[in-house]
Amino acid sequence: MERMSNVRISISVDFLKAFSEIPVAQQKKVREFVQLFQQNPKSPGIQYESIQATDDPSLKSVRIDQNY
Repeated sequence: MERMSNVRISISVDFLKAFSEIPVAQQKKVREFVQLFQQNPKSPGIQYESIQATDDPSLKSVRIDQNY
């Protein structure tokens, strides 16, 4: 994985609405992910995925589980 010295995150304006609509079990996973990310954005437990539909190869997404 490339160097992550200037990690920035973006949360869409729809995030809170979408978060409130997912099952409680996945909400818990989101909270756990945020905590892990805050502690160590380079954690091997975070599976960064490239975003294909972008001109910026540094943009990544993460999954909370197989469905979210």
